[in-house]
Amino acid sequence: MANKLEEQVKMFFKFPLWKRWLVYSGILLLMLGGWAYFFLVPLLDTKDRIEANLVQLDRDITRFRVIAANLNKVKKDLSFYEKQFFIAKNLLPEDAKALEKVLASFEKMGLEKGIEFAYFRPLSETKYDFYAARLVNIRVLGSFHNIVSYLDELSRLNRLVSLRSVKFSPQGPQGQVSRLSVDCTLEVYRALTEAEIKAQAEQAKNEAKKKRRK
Repeated sequence: MANKLEEQVKMFFKFPLWKRWLVYSGILLLMLGGWAYFFLVPLLDTKDRIEANLVQLDRDITRFRVIAANLNKVKKDLSFYEKQFFIAKNLLPEDAKALEKVLASFEKMGLEKGIEFAYFRPLSETKYDFYAARLVNIRVLGSFHNIVSYLDELSRLNRLVSLRSVKFSPQGPQGQVSRLSVDCTLEVYRALTEAEIKAQAEQAKNEAKKKRRK
């Protein structure tokens, strides 16, 4: 066996140089092919998978950033609505009748301060998520001190009422005290009842369905 191998080797070296180089080249190509098949191709496949994963990861990061930004907004909105709901349920009149009593108390407070009401006109009501607001136009007459004291009392009830506009007009002397006429627009608030909240939610749902149909 060893003699045959030795004879084949001697015969190989008797070949012309160019033939030997062809054999060398063939062996080298086979080695390179084997290396490429067993090492390079799997490596390239792994590289492609990693690059694809990186692209997907970038997309996921972008998507999660958008979600995180929206989540922060949702948290802020939720906090805002929770505060609104707490105020509406705990600090505001519970329905329209209770609001009428509050308005009557505003008028009584003014009379106790020594001012007169030329008119007291509640306007239409606007409903929001958990509360309703109503504008009230009033005109009061009295001394500067009494009117300012009354408006100061109203401003302290900032959960119930806010002053939207105030216009002072002098009315001439009343003894030693200047008399004023003051036009005010108040905005008063009340909580929505459970029935009103449900009705608004149902209305919003129906409107959303109509939009989807379009």
